[in-house]
Amino acid sequence: MAIAPARADRPGAARPALEAPSPEELASCPFCAGHEHMTPPQTLVLPAEGDWKVRVVPNLYPALERQEVVVHSPEHIRTIAELGDDRLGLVAEAWRLRRQAEPGGYLHALVNEGREAGASRPHSHSQLAWLPSGSEPEPDRDGETILERDGLIAWCPRVSRMPYESAVAPVTGEPDGFDSDLLAPALRILAELVRRLRALEGPVPLNAWLHNHERCATGRPERRAAYASCTSEPPRCDFVSRNRRAASIAAPRLSPLSLACLISMTVSRASMS
Repeated sequence: MAIAPARADRPGAARPALEAPSPEELASCPFCAGHEHMTPPQTLVLPAEGDWKVRVVPNLYPALERQEVVVHSPEHIRTIAELGDDRLGLVAEAWRLRRQAEPGGYLHALVNEGREAGASRPHSHSQLAWLPSGSEPEPDRDGETILERDGLIAWCPRVSRMPYESAVAPVTGEPDGFDSDLLAPALRILAELVRRLRALEGPVPLNAWLHNHERCATGRPERRAAYASCTSEPPRCDFVSRNRRAASIAAPRLSPLSLACLISMTVSRASMS
């Protein structure tokens, strides 16, 4: 881990300030006390008697068949960090009671704050989403390959951490990425991925780095891994699906722990706005 506190003073690194809510924001917030008529009928309130402190309502715009919103406070609090221990205990109790009332499937609870995290309302809340209890078996990686050459394969993770994520890795294990003859070919593939991204989005600032596990005292590689990523937050296109259509090579099933010579690339989110 490298810690560089001086970089906090570099240009453009100032932390965004959280402005006070506007009168319009307060007047239109369906989660504030007195605005209960702006939401569907509640499925749970805590405490059961008196003024509510935590309220659960169906999600007006569910991504799944069953999805609810847990309002953390009747006041217009905008972050879970402002909730006290007692209120957090009520939020946990609301999650628990809704799980008991709707036991079918897998209940996924999540908190997201800020528009960048997908929250459409600034008022502090969490989401409850019921998923099927059984998961489908993982299919083969056919169709996820971007390209394959020189003993390397560029492919798209099945579940990307960010949009535009892709990977470059040796088909067979390499103990040391710096000493590998595949390092230069890996950089050539990385450059090809950047060219494709630039063709879709234009010039984008990026960082790229090689990940390599150091050897342990015995001289053997302590762990072998390979993973290369290309990530960004595009507003209009899907790099992964376009690359899948551009290449029809069927990728072998790869285990990250069986590979080496890791290169990562990230594209600044700000550049895509």
